[in-house]
Amino acid sequence: MGTEWIVLMRHAEAWYSDMPEEKRSPEHPDLTITGADSASYVSRRFSQFLADTRCPGGVVVYDVDTSQSEETADIVRHELGTLAIGNTASVECLSPKNLPTYGIHSETVETAWAKAKQKLDEVERYVVVGHAPQMSWLLHHLAGREVKWHTWTTGEVMLLERRSDRAPLYRRPRYVFSPSDPGAGVELRGKIKSKMDTAKVLGTFLTALVTFTATLTATTSAAPRRCWR
Repeated sequence: MGTEWIVLMRHAEAWYSDMPEEKRSPEHPDLTITGADSASYVSRRFSQFLADTRCPGGVVVYDVDTSQSEETADIVRHELGTLAIGNTASVECLSPKNLPTYGIHSETVETAWAKAKQKLDEVERYVVVGHAPQMSWLLHHLAGREVKWHTWTTGEVMLLERRSDRAPLYRRPRYVFSPSDPGAGVELRGKIKSKMDTAKVLGTFLTALVTFTATLTATTSAAPRRCWR
């Protein structure tokens, strides 16, 4: 892994006032227990990855000046331990308040990123914890078509490494760290089974149709060449 990279992270699952109180994280009240645990899990994996690749120097973790991003960033800083330098740092120009969900344009994202760059550490090894869809817009702005179909899971981390063969703005998506979700596996297996059942029914129908057509063609009294055509 190169020495210059940026990590984008969607904040962990948020807790809202209409949710059951028992789902609320006591240490991080704006996150759910599941969200805080998932953020810790992903951050530990990321920290181990940095240790295995012998990341030089430290890592600065930024939030976008919202409660959910701040608490998620605190979890990341805690799990990174001595690798994290600086206590709190925000890039509010990437927040939902400054990048509204509707009426956004690529020029607006580009301008917001240019403002953020003025506050980011000079050595490009940092984490930015933000919201969706803002992080998706920023990801597409930085990595272009290579991440065209990527969608974010809460608490998911993507590392973008600087490209050596293109303009400095663009970065290649290299690693994704996703939270563990046993329920997602069950749901995914259910969807796969449903698609396989549909494929079986469609295959049976097509086989019957081809067999019927071939039989009808073979038994007709017209000339063979004309029939097969």
